[in-house]
Amino acid sequence: MLLVGCQETPPAQVPSDAVTTEIGPQGGTARSEDGTLTIEIPAGAVAEPILVSIARSSDAPVSIGPAFRVQPNIGLLESATVTWRYAAADVQGRDIPTLGIAVDVGGRWEPLVRTDYDEGAGTVEALDDELSFHYGLLEGIEDEGTATGTGTDSGTGDSTGPSESSSGSTTDAPTTSTSSGSSDSGSSDSGSSGSGSSGGRGSSSGCRSGGSSGRSDSERRSR
Repeated sequence: MLLVGCQETPPAQVPSDAVTTEIGPQGGTARSEDGTLTIEIPAGAVAEPILVSIARSSDAPVSIGPAFRVQPNIGLLESATVTWRYAAADVQGRDIPTLGIAVDVGGRWEPLVRTDYDEGAGTVEALDDELSFHYGLLEGIEDEGTATGTGTDSGTGDSTGPSESSSGSTTDAPTTSTSSGSSDSGSSDSGSSGSGSSGGRGSSSGCRSGGSSGRSDSERRSR
């Protein structure tokens, strides 16, 4: 008799240079080895302890200075505060007041809403309602989370939303549909964090459907 079972998806490989921090329901802080990227997870953001790893990435979209790979990629019940401490050499010749943090969505950067900026300290801050795949630093980001300039070392901006180019002022909000009864994909962040299904970021394996407390990418980015 042949028995056929479901095979669990193997866990993602953690880079050898990753810094791993256990974060529980009480909250905590995860940092990259060089202190460039800090993610402060507040109390109540996760229901059970998780191991958060941060490592430099060589396969992220081009950013200003290093980019970082974060694991796991899950939705949070409360938004995390993401802080980027940039090196002076990395931002030489840049428009420093417009620096901001972006996340990798489908192979291109999308800016997070910037919540704080301190040129003297060399830091920028943003909020993220999930632990995203890659984090990077871009140029041309406004406090509303839009990108108006180039954000890559090559000078070709991948810092705009999915359907906009980097020339001119753009926003990540959908530009269509003004009719009543709009769908969830066009909604703003007025919904509570942690509601809805995951856009491929939840934990799923052979026999189980992986529901997640995080928003989908289209919901999360329409700020």
